[in-house]
Amino acid sequence: MGVRTMVVKLLEMYGDEMATRVHARSPYGLTALDHAARDGHMDNVRVLVPIHPSPAAPFSHIHYLSKALIQGIENIEITQSLIAAGADVNFLLLAAKAAPNSHDRAIPIFLAIHLSNLPTVRALIDAGADIHIRDSECHHVLRCCRNIELLRFFLERGVDPNNAYPGGSTTLHFFCAERGTNDEQFVELLCQFGAAPERANGDGKTAVDVAMDCRIPKFVRALEPFVRDPGRKARIAEWLEEQKQQKRLKPSVEADNLA
Repeated sequence: MGVRTMVVKLLEMYGDEMATRVHARSPYGLTALDHAARDGHMDNVRVLVPIHPSPAAPFSHIHYLSKALIQGIENIEITQSLIAAGADVNFLLLAAKAAPNSHDRAIPIFLAIHLSNLPTVRALIDAGADIHIRDSECHHVLRCCRNIELLRFFLERGVDPNNAYPGGSTTLHFFCAERGTNDEQFVELLCQFGAAPERANGDGKTAVDVAMDCRIPKFVRALEPFVRDPGRKARIAEWLEEQKQQKRLKPSVEADNLA
């Protein structure tokens, strides 16, 4: 007997208690649909999706579907099925759609971005997901991208690379401080879409300053073509030359220390 057949038989056995049993939550707060979505059981998702909660339940059918969407976000087929059934792709945002519920960071589009899952991101946006939102730590979608095509996808759809955080820093500032996390393509792409390398944050630091302070020459070189101020360009050239000199001297210093 297949798992789906077993689920159907159990539902039949519940009789009048079926809706109550289906919408009951485990100690982890998950329904049977949540578990089916999380574990990738599409057949069971199809069986459980149409079952509405009882009128006395403290949550709606949309809430039921939307929580399952969060659990099943890794599976594009389940994601599309739940969206088609009525799941809210902006689930857990405040009513104004301006900010997330600070008690739960599991907003569908951010989950898909963290997974670098472009097909799921597309499905969510096609269904109305807001690309201009921020999570409970005030990150917007560009800051969370770790895939160059995903970053390009959002930039092409008009997400502003100069959106500032409360301290005045932009995504470019943050990327230029992250050694080993991103490569220079991310920095170049942000600048190609209008990110301002000479824009200062609340501490008076530009993205160029951040890259220099963190001693990441590849980011400084990537930013240089987008810098307009002649004085800053000259400073960049001087700094890059200093880095070359230090790199040449380093093997000699290490050899002297070993002597």
